[in-house]
Amino acid sequence: SRFSNYKYEVDRVNCRIGYAEHDSINWKRSYGAKTAFAYIYEHEQGSFGGTSIEGELYFRLICGKLSYAQISPTRILGGLLPNPFQLVPRPSRLIETYMEDSEQARQYLSGPNPCSIRLCTDATKQLPTSMLRFLEEQQKLDVPALVAEKRLLFADYRELAELNINPHNSYPPSLNPDIPVDEKNFRYFNPAVIAFALDDKDRTEMEILAIQLRGTEEDAPVYSKETCSSEAEWFMAKVMVANSEANMHEFIHHLCETHLFFEGQVVAIHNNIRNNNHPLWDFFEPLTKDTLFMNWTARNTLFTFKPRAFTDEFTSLGTGQIAQLMQKKWKSYDFFTNAHLPNELASRGFDDNVELPGYLFREDGLKLWDALGEFTTNFVDEVYATDADVADDFVLQGWAKEMADPGSANVGGFPSKIEDKATLALVLQCMWWLCSGLHAAVNNTQYDYVSFTPNRPLSV
Repeated sequence: SRFSNYKYEVDRVNCRIGYAEHDSINWKRSYGAKTAFAYIYEHEQGSFGGTSIEGELYFRLICGKLSYAQISPTRILGGLLPNPFQLVPRPSRLIETYMEDSEQARQYLSGPNPCSIRLCTDATKQLPTSMLRFLEEQQKLDVPALVAEKRLLFADYRELAELNINPHNSYPPSLNPDIPVDEKNFRYFNPAVIAFALDDKDRTEMEILAIQLRGTEEDAPVYSKETCSSEAEWFMAKVMVANSEANMHEFIHHLCETHLFFEGQVVAIHNNIRNNNHPLWDFFEPLTKDTLFMNWTARNTLFTFKPRAFTDEFTSLGTGQIAQLMQKKWKSYDFFTNAHLPNELASRGFDDNVELPGYLFREDGLKLWDALGEFTTNFVDEVYATDADVADDFVLQGWAKEMADPGSANVGGFPSKIEDKATLALVLQCMWWLCSGLHAAVNNTQYDYVSFTPNRPLSV
């Protein structure tokens, strides 16, 4: 221990500690008002405001004359209690493998967000010109053959180019006049494009072909493992595109397209189905449980306009820029595309004719989708005997009208009138999928992949 050369004293009566200095005790700080956890946190954060010796003294006091170097990282108080900052295990497998190209590519199929990856069906229209030229001239790839074999995939973040990068916080200033702009707190994000090739054997693994960080610019640099000048340059290219992916994942595919998009639907359900004690409330109740509270919490913590807002402090995009993206997504939202799994997959090129067994979101998701369809069909059959019963249900029709009304729930593509049992069963199937399979896919693996910052950094 670096403290072993010093002598220290503990005054438990006056709640203070100190170290020997020129035959006297230099009392540094009282500790009576703090908990052991507070000292540990301050020590870890380096926020004592004193010397390293002072930090060592606190730790020796807390842990029963054991130096910090002698303490197990998983135990505190002389081994009596678990370390509160180690209660959740580290994602050790990810930490060991995240720098590997194969792992980064795999995560687009079976990682925290399986909704960004696309199948390239027309390279000249879907890929940047400079990237296409790079693949053909530098990589010597037969791009048309890869497209024909359905082995060329990509993720596209070029819509980020429409956003103002800086001023980062409180954007736009005209809507946030009371929040000072932090001129020194600049952030950067990239309208990137990343291309992959699917292996030609069992079609379960991908390799990264190229990364273009400024995807909207002609003749912008294109990076690959073979052409980068160093491993560090290639690693930083992967980190930058991972930053674009992390922001789109958390605030668009997760927060926006599941939590917030469902909020208006919850209100319409409450106004019509629940308030009228409609039989469909038995179906909707588990879908709506705690949704409004969670969304309210998110808007007042993770995503809110205020000084030092989380999305200004800890993301590359910023609060205002994320709001612009959400608005754009909402304007283009179509219920029977975004919440309909087969149609959503087809919109990204993954129709029934694409063999991709490693894409577990599709392989397992479609099984769940079919099960949900059977469940909703049976439920509708329990409530309605004929199509006419559906069309004549004024409560149901009032709900459909509010869901489609631009001045109410404003769910794009939602039918303003539901006239038969099959349509109602499909509507319920889409809503259940959104709240179960889709949300689980973009939410449940966050700790496994996003908790380790270098893998999916929210801010650079």
